[in-house]
Amino acid sequence: MEISGQKAHMRGMQEPKFTNGQMVHFTPSFSQDAKALGVYEIVRQMPIEDANETSYRIKSGSSGQERIAREHQLESAL
Repeated sequence: MEISGQKAHMRGMQEPKFTNGQMVHFTPSFSQDAKALGVYEIVRQMPIEDANETSYRIKSGSSGQERIAREHQLESAL
């Protein structure tokens, strides 16, 4: 059985948990970033650098600031 390049790249990896436009709660990893807590919008999924976890570009709903967050730092804001 032949697998296309895209399928072979995704093989063994989980689907992203969040989608573009989805609102999420961000919890920073370091206590000094406590001011970064809040609701953010998923701007886009980042290219996969670490096969263990997806990263996202997120944008603050209050300040408009953008940052990169790993999936374990995010929860759905439903």
